[in-house]
Amino acid sequence: MKNSFLPCVLLLCVLMGCTAEGPGGLTPGEGAVRLSLSQEDPGTKSSLEDLPSLDDFEVEIYNAKAIRLYRDTYARTKDATIRLNAGEFRLVAHHGDTLGAGFNVPYFLADQPFTVHGFVENGGQPDQVSATARLANVRMKVLQGSNLHASYKDAYVVVRHERYPKKQVKFVQDENRYGYMPGGDLYLEVYAQLFSGEWKYYKSEPASYQPNDNVTFNVDAAGREGDLTVKIDVDRSVETITVEELIGEKAKPAREPYFVFNGDKDGSFVYSCNTGFTKTVNDAILTLNTGASTHIERLEMHTESAFVSLPDVDLVSVDGDDRQSLLDAGLDWMAGSAANLGYVDFSGLANRMMESGRACSATFSLTLTDGVGQTAEGTFVLDVKPFKATVNIPGVNIWARRITGVTAVVADVDAIPADAVLGLQWSTDGTNWSAEKASVSVNGNTVRFGDVSGLEPAVAYRFRVVPMHLAGRASATAGSFTTEAALQIANSGFEEYTEQSYTTPVAIMGNFKVKWWQLYANASNPGWGVNALQTVETDRMATGYQDYKTYPCVALFNSGSYSGNSVMLATVYIGNSVASEIAHGDTNYPGEIFLGTANNKNKGSWAKTSEGLAFASRPSALSFMHRFNPNGAAYYAQIQVLDASGNVIGTGEKNDGTAAVNAWTRVTIPVKYTVTNRKAASIRISIRSSRDGGEGARKLSDISTLSGTHKIYCGNALYVDNVELLYQ
Repeated sequence: MKNSFLPCVLLLCVLMGCTAEGPGGLTPGEGAVRLSLSQEDPGTKSSLEDLPSLDDFEVEIYNAKAIRLYRDTYARTKDATIRLNAGEFRLVAHHGDTLGAGFNVPYFLADQPFTVHGFVENGGQPDQVSATARLANVRMKVLQGSNLHASYKDAYVVVRHERYPKKQVKFVQDENRYGYMPGGDLYLEVYAQLFSGEWKYYKSEPASYQPNDNVTFNVDAAGREGDLTVKIDVDRSVETITVEELIGEKAKPAREPYFVFNGDKDGSFVYSCNTGFTKTVNDAILTLNTGASTHIERLEMHTESAFVSLPDVDLVSVDGDDRQSLLDAGLDWMAGSAANLGYVDFSGLANRMMESGRACSATFSLTLTDGVGQTAEGTFVLDVKPFKATVNIPGVNIWARRITGVTAVVADVDAIPADAVLGLQWSTDGTNWSAEKASVSVNGNTVRFGDVSGLEPAVAYRFRVVPMHLAGRASATAGSFTTEAALQIANSGFEEYTEQSYTTPVAIMGNFKVKWWQLYANASNPGWGVNALQTVETDRMATGYQDYKTYPCVALFNSGSYSGNSVMLATVYIGNSVASEIAHGDTNYPGEIFLGTANNKNKGSWAKTSEGLAFASRPSALSFMHRFNPNGAAYYAQIQVLDASGNVIGTGEKNDGTAAVNAWTRVTIPVKYTVTNRKAASIRISIRSSRDGGEGARKLSDISTLSGTHKIYCGNALYVDNVELLYQ
């Protein structure tokens, strides 16, 4: 019969009734469970010295579908009544960590199925169910024999779990406590140190151990031979199983030699640096270690590089010309035969390679041999990359004289170092470069620069990023970007025109001809449109005072103009019958020039047929020369820049010019862009004598135009010349 740890007995009393209703209000088919937990110590060699408190056990009840119906500590359960329907159930009581490994971490488990019959079927008597909680992990102890202590300076034993190697229990000399570990395949590591300081190491083959096993590892030395004998005594039943292992005196050291770089030990290492960043390399250092038990016997190195030619050497014993060649190349090392630690410092060579400003590399193949003949192989690669950055400028960020949102992505780095100082340069010929413009922010391997201004329109510029702290050593490949053209509106000075006339019938006297002007020379290529005919009378007029009755609200003049021809925009009042020297007409329209076309009809039938022109640039302002003779209202000017979908992306407007301007003066209307991520496709411009023509009328005499001198009734009179688009 199998011995058991912790025979803690859980007694379950299933109480049933025998009346129609049953005790405590139970109905037929229903029962109740009361749990009773007790423990006893049979006194076997596998019993535990310290048993956990019964009250600390956690009690759970599951139904046949593995659904948990109850969970609480035994302290709160032992006096409680738990109602259950008749059927099959499972009791689980446990204490401790099921995956615990170490000292003082035993895990106990009771797992017992039981049946609730119902109080009627059970004749009113309770069912009694008992369960025993046993140790559910492996209990172990390591005993070191007297010969082991006499033959070795120090020794310790580590027990590991093969499935969970990090789970271990370390037994030093004179450790008397029991250790615990989950059941499974376990193996033994024995470390024994000779009086010379050398360590011996042995690893046993994994063996399977079950929960509730009590294992004793007896480790001793076989006298003068110095061999290690490992005896494993497993108490898993009345039968004792003994396993013996013999560890020879030539057992291998506890640790094989290895290389380390930046904490990695995989044997293949790469040190990368970028000529645009690192000022001085000082950390290209490969370390090596043979463990505490032996020394460095040899450190052989072979080099492959187009940058430098080095001999094959053993760094432990190298001397003469070979040693000097390594030192001249920039290598430094420590690999003495009396040491178990060493290093090879490649930093000096890395600096030489970086100073070349070009891509280059060197591969070092190393073989480390320790004092007992064990070897480790490793490769160390110096990879020096030239500074390279790709400048990114979205097309929408390129304006006529400036560029916004310039970024660059630096190649071959994950993150730009904090001490790097990068600058942006630009050039039209790739030879003469601007001064560096410093970056404003860095995110990972992306650097951002502020706006670039002072550029010329329609010019291809090359941009590059340079490491300002290493000026002249390296630079990025240049990328070319062309600024927008500084487009202008044709016939901005109104020197091109086509004279038109309109004839209105006059009572008794026949006809009255009015001259007006289209602001283009070729009707197939119009630019400016005018609303001159809006104030030209259509119906037969009464005789006399024809200028007061019909007069174009847009007229060309060159007497007193700013340069050549200028245009007059007037809010003209017209009327068929009452207009005279003492009365003005009752119809008025503000004079307007605009980009687009009209139907060339007069008075109430005039209308625009198109507005705006195709235009691929984004001006910063609308500007024109002007004089202004106001009559109580402001003149109005507007510019709109639109994208390819007809959405307005930029607007400028002036509607506050109410003061008289007697001398020719330039007015500038800034364009504000509310959308900067789309290019321009068309433009609209409108200039009017007033916004809606609501100002009052007054008589102006001696109005001189290309058709002569006239008298008119009007409100505001605005004189315009040299319309210009500005780019900044």
